[in-house]
Amino acid sequence: MIINFIDVMKYLFLFTIAALMSCHAKPVKAPDPAPANPGRQQADSTDTVLVRIVGSITGGDPDSCILVSRRLEPDSGYNKLLAKYICNNLYSNDPDAKQAELVTITNRPSFARMIMLFFDEKSGYDKIAYYGEKNRIPEMRENLLFGVADCCALQLHPIADALLKRDIFEGVEVLWSKADCKKLPSLQGYMSRVDTTNFFACADLVGFFHNVGEYGLRDSFLKKAGRTSGFEKNVATLKKLIAENKKFDISTFRESTYGGM
Repeated sequence: MIINFIDVMKYLFLFTIAALMSCHAKPVKAPDPAPANPGRQQADSTDTVLVRIVGSITGGDPDSCILVSRRLEPDSGYNKLLAKYICNNLYSNDPDAKQAELVTITNRPSFARMIMLFFDEKSGYDKIAYYGEKNRIPEMRENLLFGVADCCALQLHPIADALLKRDIFEGVEVLWSKADCKKLPSLQGYMSRVDTTNFFACADLVGFFHNVGEYGLRDSFLKKAGRTSGFEKNVATLKKLIAENKKFDISTFRESTYGGM
């Protein structure tokens, strides 16, 4: 076979040009790896959500249940502990909670901030992302408070006092007989604003003051509770409970006073 000399030169020329171009071509950057947890990345982005409720898997991996923004708790270790606490106490209290973990969590400012979010319907609810109806949040917030009722009275007093400033009594109910009224400076203002025509508001104060030994204040609000209309049987039950028990826990109080309502 006779190869045309011109064709050979043409192929050599094209090969040389291709080789030179490949030497000067810019390297192609490999694509960035996908984030390990897109939900976590979203929780830490520029959105305003601080707590994202993504599931209800009690006892599981907190990331599969709750995502806590780094803006709420920047430390990765404490962030995970707080997410675990919320996950395990959102719908019922965790019977297997470790006291050392609970003390550690409540000592962080992020715990109080988280609690206040759940009690702030006006602006706090906007910072909570929940896949269900937000009318369940009041139930959740009480669970989150009572999850540390047995361990952390010292840390709970400032939270209870902050809630009293908003005319919310649940923080005091968590403390109950462990409360130190001197550490609740906002209690006096709450009492001055409370609706004394509301049986439930008066009864709460009756039960609380009985358990902390403030019998004068107990009797004062018992009289006010007795003046409310339509709660005669409840008042009688409350008086019986007080007469028969030097102290009683919040569950007994609620069941006896509000039971069947």
